[in-house]
Amino acid sequence: MKMWCIVGVTRVELWPDVDATQEFEGEILHLRPPTKTALPDVRIQYEHPGDRLNALERIQRFLSRWSWWYRCPAQSSIHMFCSAPTRLGDGGHFSLSDRRHQVDSLTTTISDEKTCLALALYREARSVNSLPYEFLGYFKILNINNTDQQQKTWITATVPKLTCRKALPRIADLLATEPDIGVYLYGSGRCAVAHANKSPIANPDRCGDLIRLQLDLPVVQALAEYTIEQELGIKHERSK
Repeated sequence: MKMWCIVGVTRVELWPDVDATQEFEGEILHLRPPTKTALPDVRIQYEHPGDRLNALERIQRFLSRWSWWYRCPAQSSIHMFCSAPTRLGDGGHFSLSDRRHQVDSLTTTISDEKTCLALALYREARSVNSLPYEFLGYFKILNINNTDQQQKTWITATVPKLTCRKALPRIADLLATEPDIGVYLYGSGRCAVAHANKSPIANPDRCGDLIRLQLDLPVVQALAEYTIEQELGIKHERSK
């Protein structure tokens, strides 16, 4: 029996402004724009009941690919399994696009688990509404290829290769003030957010800590994007 898996999407950008389809992992996904009373959504048909979780996970992977391709948030919210393509949510304001054609780069299936994890973590980081956890989300991507000590060494070696304009001013400041930028970002950023039992600690009530994380965020994001694009080989819309 054919059923629909429907996922409502929040905090998404460049979503089609009309009904559209996208081939993904050999299946056809249907994308709908928001209305005054419904969220934008993506849906797929599946064989009930056995494939319902596979259908939901396929949509989640698609949203991660979408988030990376456009380098934008793509946060899933509510989902539903039903026999008709019902609308979900309460609507709202979204950044829509007239890009109604299929994105060919999204039709290629990615089978490597490490790469899929990196894309999922990237979407999570881009979509979360928390500065410390966005910061930590990007750092988790760096951890995919490196142990703790390797991360510090890798960061120090990789920062000079970054070309992101948003990150370059902060990189210049850190290179002028920190003897080892990898040790600094790992300790004052990653560990400060992830742990609360030893200094440095990122206290969400302390303005100085949040300002530091905000300044360092473009650097860590650029490092995560370098990992996905250059080391894992996944291109985005603006890749050269």
